[in-house]
This record gives sequence, structure tokens and C-alpha cells, in this order.
Amino acid sequence: MEVDVHKIPARYDLLPRRRVVGYFAAVFAGAGATTIFLTGAQAALMVGAIFFERASVGSGPFLSFFPILMFTFVIASAVWAVGGLLALPLWFALHRVGWKGPISAVLAGAGLVTTTYLLLLAPLAPSVTGTSSPDDVLTILVWTSSAVAMGVFTGGTAGYALWRVAYRRTDAGADPS
Repeated sequence: MEVDVHKIPARYDLLPRRRVVGYFAAVFAGAGATTIFLTGAQAALMVGAIFFERASVGSGPFLSFFPILMFTFVIASAVWAVGGLLALPLWFALHRVGWKGPISAVLAGAGLVTTTYLLLLAPLAPSVTGTSSPDDVLTILVWTSSAVAMGVFTGGTAGYALWRVAYRRTDAGADPS
């Protein structure tokens, strides 16, 4: 039995007044996830230093970490705001086709962001630069796997945040607002 996906009723509806709020939720969720991903290792080292009493919360290294965290979040927010504007056509296309669920949002966000990271990383590939030493291959493998992990984590987080804020489940006869 063949099922026409265009005949399946949509389970989720986009609330017009929540479009902008959903966009900003995705921007800040993506920026927050990016900040966590980029500064996570440094934060783990700081917590370890505090745990082993090599530093205290009021010490210099801990206080110097906060401006780095804020700077990373502000820059990431600006990048996510521009990237979010560039991704709006994809969001509206998925909405128009009827892919309005959370899985579609997470997969679209993760796929789009991962693809963007890999395209930005492509000029660094050894095949492009003409070198193929084992160290270069290992370096590009580490960078590529990091870009994929970061893209899936940050893009999926932003996609889910956008879906969670902008969409509501619609049942038969229920008001979606």
C-alpha cells in the first residue's frame, strides 16, 4: 500500500506570533551549545583545579574564564543570528512540505550546521593543500570529527529549540494557540 505523504494530516502547527520567538530561541540555544562545546574543556580543567584545591572560585584563572565564556557566547550569538537568517528558507520549505515534527527539526538543524562546518573546514584538507603526511591526515581527521560532533550537537540543539518554541501540537477541534 502506497502512502502519499502530502495527504497525512500535520500533527504540528506553526503559531504565527511565535515565529520570531522561535528564531531567537534557536539563535540563543545554538550559541549556548556552541559556547558549551568550545569552552567545555577549559571549564573541565577549571573545575578540576578547584576540586583539587589548586585554585579557588575567587582566584585569577577562574575569574579570567568568565570573560572568555561571555565573549564566546556573544560572538556565537552573532554568527547564529546570521546563520539563522540564511537557514530560514529551509525552515519554511520543510514547513510547507509538512515536515513539522521534532525529529525533522533536529535532523535539519544538525545536517545544515554540520554541512556548513565541513564546508568551512574543507580548505584545510590535506588533499587541497597538497600534503599527505600522516600527521596532516590525523590532524584533518580530528578536525573533521570535531566539526561533525559540534555540528550535530549545536545544530540539533538549535533545531529542537526552534521547534519547541514555534510549534504546538494540534488535535482535532483544538485551538493551536
